[in-house]
Amino acid sequence: GHDRVNNYISLSTTCIAFYFLVKDAMTLLSLYLTSKKLAKRYCLSVFNIIDVAAVVMLLGIDRVLSYYSYDPSTLYNEGYAASITIILLWLKLMGAFKILNAAFALFLYAVNEVIREVKWFLLFLVAVVLMFSDA
Repeated sequence: GHDRVNNYISLSTTCIAFYFLVKDAMTLLSLYLTSKKLAKRYCLSVFNIIDVAAVVMLLGIDRVLSYYSYDPSTLYNEGYAASITIILLWLKLMGAFKILNAAFALFLYAVNEVIREVKWFLLFLVAVVLMFSDA
């Protein structure tokens, strides 16, 4: 019973994830055939990176959990990867909601611009924290 339910969830998750990957690949191909500059911009967009990362992490977590479901003692850090996957899926959902509400889209654009402007400072800050944590 339980294994069969896991297999059906795994199959549906895999099909949905491959749909999103194929959709993104076709979008990238059509942009590349139109303009290489547009394709590069599409690849470097934060929301597109989040979309692809969420789908790849979903496939990875699904494979790991289905492979190790027979012996749960072999799973050590699946909670961290699952948490990151859930965060990425929520970000993907927020990216999809930006087409429904102009004010929300403007908010996401502003957050994206702020993060883009302070990314080097945040990288430096993370490096300093890691240096002090190692001392």
